Amino acid sequence: MKDNLERALALVAEKNPDARLVCISGVGLHPDGRVRPAAPRDWLSRWQYAFCDDRGGEAPPRFYTVLYLFADGPRLDENAGNVTETEPFDDETLSVMADSDRLVEIFREQPGFQPPAGSGDDLLVITMRRMFDPVAYLSNWKGQSLVLDPLDPPRVISR
Repeated sequence: MKDNLERALALVAEKNPDARLVCISGVGLHPDGRVRPAAPRDWLSRWQYAFCDDRGGEAPPRFYTVLYLFADGPRLDENAGNVTETEPFDDETLSVMADSDRLVEIFREQPGFQPPAGSGDDLLVITMRRMFDPVAYLSNWKGQSLVLDPLDPPRVISR
């Protein structure tokens, strides 16, 4: 997840330096916490970084996404219609957030939980519930889910 984060931040900053990251999502998580976009015959696996600029609440929100889905690299959508979050991550929260491999490791450690298998049902979504309060939602192909505080060291909030 963090492998692509800096590039996603830079791509959006080139278009709109006021846009702030509001959501990170991964589809197709593997047991090692990685997503493998552009694998043969896989049209689902992706990392998506969503951004919002609402001019400090003084304008309707404008949304952007950076999508890692294709072999030719990330794609920037300057008019994303699939983003609903508006609470931005702050720099300090991003700097101490655990990476996807650590979050999936905690998921795998849960009694009776099956590891993610890289399917379209193996998901990770990280958003801000409110200022300075991030939350990570993980689920797998078996319908098992976990809510985590993703700050390092991450901890389970609920199963």
